[in-house]
Amino acid sequence: MGAYTSSFTGTGGETLSSMTHPSRADWITAHAVATDLAIVEVDRLWLRFQQLGCNEDGVLELEVLERPPASNSVFAKHILSSFVTTRENQEVITFEAFLGAMKWAEMAPEIDKIKAIFNMINNGQPVTKELLYMILKRTYPDESKDSLSKLTDLMMNELDDRHHGLITQFQFVKWVKKLPEEELRHLLEFRIVPLEITQEAHRLFSHREAEANVPSRYLLSDAVLETIAEKIQNMDWHLLSNKLHFTGQELELIQRKQPYNPRLQIYDMLKSWKQREGKNYANPAVLYRAMQECDMNEAAQLLT
Repeated sequence: MGAYTSSFTGTGGETLSSMTHPSRADWITAHAVATDLAIVEVDRLWLRFQQLGCNEDGVLELEVLERPPASNSVFAKHILSSFVTTRENQEVITFEAFLGAMKWAEMAPEIDKIKAIFNMINNGQPVTKELLYMILKRTYPDESKDSLSKLTDLMMNELDDRHHGLITQFQFVKWVKKLPEEELRHLLEFRIVPLEITQEAHRLFSHREAEANVPSRYLLSDAVLETIAEKIQNMDWHLLSNKLHFTGQELELIQRKQPYNPRLQIYDMLKSWKQREGKNYANPAVLYRAMQECDMNEAAQLLT
């Protein structure tokens, strides 16, 4: 994917893999913090990464690309190979790089996605008539040679408006942009968590919140937040910060302000959340639910 891969590959995966491991309880949490993805998104993508055939250290070795399911699609194999990083003098695909790529696929502007698709076809080089024929042959393996030749000619005439015998990135983008807007949006849309699952989760949460024994609004005092910080200082409060939608950069800044003091770090994080929500409008139900999801039930009772 050329220049686009630089946003999600590099040395980051090496750094993170030296800090955690799939056998550790913080594997999902650490990746969520590092990539600024939600826990549910990382958890879902970890399942997909395992299905691709990662090893016990949580990396994909390149030989995996030669076996199903990766080898079932030349295009999928080509995409995965663009995520390769070097770890201990071995070329691998780290889970962090995979997460970064999936996040990019979900959030990148439409024009960048179109350009990235073209770059994957021939490493960013213009597409010749011969290459287009080979692509169509792989895409439609049951079509006859005559049908494929006619389709190739048709597409070359449509895309190669300068009749140079090549399709450039500019021509490809211009041609794709001619598609109906709704159809193009549907083709390029990628969601880590499918929309129907997200909508169902919101529906269930709204229903449960209405039944929860937590007032929907009251003034959260700093004293309550300080007591919560005291109770959860020895727990996985990074998971809580992720559920309250703090980014990795925000969490790092909080930790720098209060080094070696988890209680004050948590207190600052909770005060920052309260300030972000609006000090008179921060919803205790949101914090209560997040703490319950982190198994901080005893501390969550302070909010009831």
